[in-house]
Amino acid sequence: MTRYRWVVLEGGDGAGKTSIRKHLYGAAQRADQEVLTVIQTSWLVPEHTEVITNARFHNRPLPRPRITAAYVGDKEAMTDRLIDPHLAERHVLGDRFVMSDMVYHQVLWDIPMDDTYQAYARSRVRFPDLTLFVDTAPETAVRRLMARGSDRRNRWDNLETQRRVHELFTHILYHSDRYPALGRIVVVDNSGDLETTFAHVDRVFLPWLVP
Repeated sequence: MTRYRWVVLEGGDGAGKTSIRKHLYGAAQRADQEVLTVIQTSWLVPEHTEVITNARFHNRPLPRPRITAAYVGDKEAMTDRLIDPHLAERHVLGDRFVMSDMVYHQVLWDIPMDDTYQAYARSRVRFPDLTLFVDTAPETAVRRLMARGSDRRNRWDNLETQRRVHELFTHILYHSDRYPALGRIVVVDNSGDLETTFAHVDRVFLPWLVP
């Protein structure tokens, strides 16, 4: 059976990515497998951090190529200084990566998904060995987001935006042959309760991580 070392969870906000990542992390640890978890940005390069923060959180208008370059540069630093060194010793679990950038950059800044993909494909960013797309209906995801409280919500945490996000993720799934560098993508249905999803993950996906 193929074992995957560098695994990323993708999906819209409120889909359940973080919960599933934490579950996989705990299960791997209990099986004596070392795991590093990373988020979608490394914040290792100050000039890239400034651009990403201003564009994403402060909604400041910036040239699209500058936004793309900052995100790619940030993930190149993550690849060089975190992902590659740790993969020699342990699994790496990511919460969002290139797929999310393709989708959200289209939604937030009207940067074509193909342009974002090509920028990453030309870079030294290490693409995941396996991507688990956590599929949740936008209506369900937004209900979860609303339950978190207003202080934890972002400007894209609304039904209209999350429907567009889900639509673009689905487009990638149905046209994955156009994005070969993304590697293997597997769908995890998280439309029900988390315990059911965890049981499915343990049965189907955990053996890909734990001998």
